[in-house]
Parts: sequence; C-alpha cells; structure tokens
Amino acid sequence: KKKEIGEDLQTSKKQCDIRQKAYQRSLDTIKQHHKEGLTLFQSIESTYNHASELRLACEKFEKKLVKEKREAEQKLDEIRKEELAQELHASLQDGDPCPVCGSVNHHKKSFETHSSNETEHVKNEIDNITTSIEQLRTKRYEIDFAKTKTTQLIETLNEQMAEQPSRSEFTKHSSEYS
Repeated sequence: KKKEIGEDLQTSKKQCDIRQKAYQRSLDTIKQHHKEGLTLFQSIESTYNHASELRLACEKFEKKLVKEKREAEQKLDEIRKEELAQELHASLQDGDPCPVCGSVNHHKKSFETHSSNETEHVKNEIDNITTSIEQLRTKRYEIDFAKTKTTQLIETLNEQMAEQPSRSEFTKHSSEYS
C-alpha cells in the first residue's frame, strides 16, 4: 500500500511540475504580450502626437496662406481700380460731366501704369495660393482621419490588454502549484 501511495505521490508531483511549468510558460507569454502591447501603445501614441503636431502646422500655414491670398486679392483689386480710373480719366472731355463726381473740370493726372504681366502675375499668385490652401485642407483631413484611426487602435489595444489576465492573477494561481 505504501508503494502505491508513493507511486501516486510521484505521479501527482510530476503532474504538478508539468502544470507549474505550463503556468510559468503562460506567465512568460503574458509578460511578453504585455511588453509588446506597451511598445505598440507607445508607438501609436507617438504617431498620434506627431499627427497632432502636423495638423497644427497645417493650420498655421493655412492661416498664413489665407492672409497672403487676401493681400494678393487686395493688390489685384487696387490694380483694377487704378486701371479703371485711368480708363475713365482718359475718356473724359473738358466741359462734359464726370460720371463719378459730376465735375466738368478735369485735371490732368498721372497714373501708375500696370502691365498686363503684373496683373497676370498677381492672378497666378492667387491661383497658386488657392491650390495650396486646398491641398493643405486635404492633408489636414487625412491627418484627422489618421488620428481617428489611431484613437481606435488605442481603444482596441486597451480592450485587448484589459482582457488579458493580470500578472498577479497568474502568480497567485502558479503559487498554488508550488
């Protein structure tokens, strides 16, 4: 009978050893997954922060471009006004009333002349700025989309990590077999 009990004890001890090794492997796997999850989380967080910085830079640059566009449009408007005043002045005849102010006395005035190249240059500048603003807005949309995806990844990672048993839980169970 003692021999049987000794054999049963040996068998139980071997099973305990096997279970303890399995728990240790599981604990090691959990530690590794936790470490990988933490590394992944840090990488995602870094990507999110970088995207936030890029978005802010896009916003600042867009404001600058909008201001430049407004200034270019004002310049074009001034050129057009100057050209219109020049055309109107050239059509005035002494004794005829001015269609703007009604005066019949027309003083000779020298006007700043603008070439059609200057007008075209300002128009092209406005078009280029408008294109750049549209491209920036597209990039900002892409950045916002990437940030949303990153947020979703973080939430998924948090959920997955929450589903994993904690180390203390595994340690408690493995110590039961020691």
